[in-house]
Amino acid sequence: MLYYRKIVGGPLYSNSYIVYRGSEGFLVDAGVEPLKIYKTMDELNVNIEFIIITHGHFDHVYYAQELSGKLNVDVYMHEADLEIMRYSATFGEYLYGEPFKEPQNLVKIGDIEEISFENTKIKVIHTPGHSPGSICAMIDNLLFTGDTLLRGAVGRTDLPGGSNEMLVSSLRKIASLPRNYVVLPGHGEETTLKRELDNNLYLKKLISKH
Repeated sequence: MLYYRKIVGGPLYSNSYIVYRGSEGFLVDAGVEPLKIYKTMDELNVNIEFIIITHGHFDHVYYAQELSGKLNVDVYMHEADLEIMRYSATFGEYLYGEPFKEPQNLVKIGDIEEISFENTKIKVIHTPGHSPGSICAMIDNLLFTGDTLLRGAVGRTDLPGGSNEMLVSSLRKIASLPRNYVVLPGHGEETTLKRELDNNLYLKKLISKH
């Protein structure tokens, strides 16, 4: 059976997730202080095999280099967010109070990708709009949406690289998925796709209007 543990941290209260089965797991997003990640790994007795970055904004990728170096693992991120990562890091340095170090072991993923984890496939879909390289990752009934879809909200598009038109297309793609997915966003509380399709006014308005 697959389990997960949410960890909240960083200046913008970002979510990171340790997803695990037995003693093996992977990490989704890396904006949370590494000590919190290591502490949770010890509590769960879990080894991290790789890191998935949902998008390149600093509050989701800032500690990817430190974590991947310490754990000796690869970092998966969509190649379209490389420039966004470098640009947003300049703001992150002020908030985090330390220099940003770009991940050296970055694996650039494309529009559709599958990542293997313990004989299970993680399906990665490209969902631009909040940023050019935003992605969602799906495994079992878990859907990691980054900042594309949140509980009661959708991703903002007024940051560099944002696109309302692309966000609408991405939200429609997400809306077509099975409604029983547990949605695990980049900020805030978890939800379900059914709940968001029924109650998220921003989501309902965008996918019905366009």
